[in-house]
Amino acid sequence: MPDGVRQQLLSYLGQGRSAVRVHKDDDDARRGARRKVQLAKEGLGERGTPPWWEQSQPERQQRWEGALAALADLTSESQELQERSESPETQETSESPETSESRETRESRETSESPEASGSPGAPKWPDAGIRTGPSVVELRQEILRIAAARGPEKTLCPSDAARSIGGDTWRLLMPDARRIAFELAGEGLVDVTQHGEPVSGPDVRGPIRIRLRPVHDTPS
Repeated sequence: MPDGVRQQLLSYLGQGRSAVRVHKDDDDARRGARRKVQLAKEGLGERGTPPWWEQSQPERQQRWEGALAALADLTSESQELQERSESPETQETSESPETSESRETRESRETSESPEASGSPGAPKWPDAGIRTGPSVVELRQEILRIAAARGPEKTLCPSDAARSIGGDTWRLLMPDARRIAFELAGEGLVDVTQHGEPVSGPDVRGPIRIRLRPVHDTPS
């Protein structure tokens, strides 16, 4: 199993275990967290039949790719539930304006928190005196397309989803490239870039954006 795949599955496993502990009083959230743990363990080969040592390499690859796609879909569903719970109607009864933070506000902050913009001593840096040794632009493009394909045209992702997936602790450094690649993919007819649910394009777009797979019948010939 490639190290990058294993790290993604271990990350999902940690998220699931943490959520099981946190959501002790929320049965729905707890079930979703246990499902995430199960899928991650299946992808890692710790659960499921036949056991990994009886599978061929193509079968093992199919196992972990299926697990990653299901985990991405499960994460998307959890995010959509969270977005609905953070809607103005829900916040009026459950949160005060001072304590609530919308997803768009959060993503907007994440997008703008590049090392150049923050100037913070604690801002993440590529190792070796600033020489970039992290994921390549090609890998980032592939990850955006992978997540978009896993979620399908009915669901969206944030550029930070792909950046977090392959960037680890330095994911914020990938955000400028992630946004640029999103618009490039839209120009190629592979995805749509939206803001507040409406398609947008061009380098002048500011604020959080979402990415969704473009349906086949909408792709230019």
